[in-house]
Amino acid sequence: MTITAEQLTSLAASHFPADFAEAWSALIKPAISLQPAQPGDRVLGKLGGVPALGSQPWPIWDGHGPLGHVLTVDCAMANELLVDLSLPASGHLAFFYFDGHFNNDYGTVGFWDPSTQAGQRIVHVTDGQGAAAAVPEGLTVFTEVPLTGVVIATPPSYNHPVLGDGWRTVTPENMETFEAALGDLMHSVGGRHQLGGQAHPIQDAVEFEAAEAMGRAIDPDTFTRDSDSYRILSKDLELLAQVDSDHAANMMWGDMGILYWERPSSELTAHSISTTGFTWQCG
Repeated sequence: MTITAEQLTSLAASHFPADFAEAWSALIKPAISLQPAQPGDRVLGKLGGVPALGSQPWPIWDGHGPLGHVLTVDCAMANELLVDLSLPASGHLAFFYFDGHFNNDYGTVGFWDPSTQAGQRIVHVTDGQGAAAAVPEGLTVFTEVPLTGVVIATPPSYNHPVLGDGWRTVTPENMETFEAALGDLMHSVGGRHQLGGQAHPIQDAVEFEAAEAMGRAIDPDTFTRDSDSYRILSKDLELLAQVDSDHAANMMWGDMGILYWERPSSELTAHSISTTGFTWQCG
């Protein structure tokens, strides 16, 4: 099912005070919903399976082991489907994450600890795109699921950094019924694998955690959520991709969690993925 901006705007108007409904609706963004490809569908990428890495090595987290391949997407096809996505013009992106199953090493990749960010990686592959990489010994790959893409409208979280404390004008009862109605609407999409748009948080707004991951990597001693640099960055981040838990791919992030990669707006202008912030959430 396709979600429209009109559906989301109408939902906000029926539950929120006018000013907050207008501000919330202004943050609705288009995204590519990545859905299992059916016969005849154009294949945009895949969950799991063995990626093509060309001349680049399989990502390793030193001291822990090889990362699992979770998603590959074709850049040119994604840009064609959604111009606002602003991926690199060619090649494909391969997303990796260390889920802890290699050698029963359950190291946690956390936004609060910059030393763990090596447990996730995005590889931009521009050569040898047709040749599957050699899988590191002992690593079990996720089940491959071919994906197609559908453009949908995506809502911001009620406490998105750009909205500030505006959500406090909403009564708890209205917020509860809004969240339930929004959940029912977005559930019709199915799995929440996505490129661009607004992140689908399970806990706090994803931008807060991604900003902390990026800031701590730059300045682990002084970067805090009380700093001006943190407030500016959290408001500037854009979702690059999110990968949901998926039974068909044998992917489970904690308790039915989601992986998120965010990037600053300057990266969209440059069609780049060189600077990203990663976090994940579960129920």
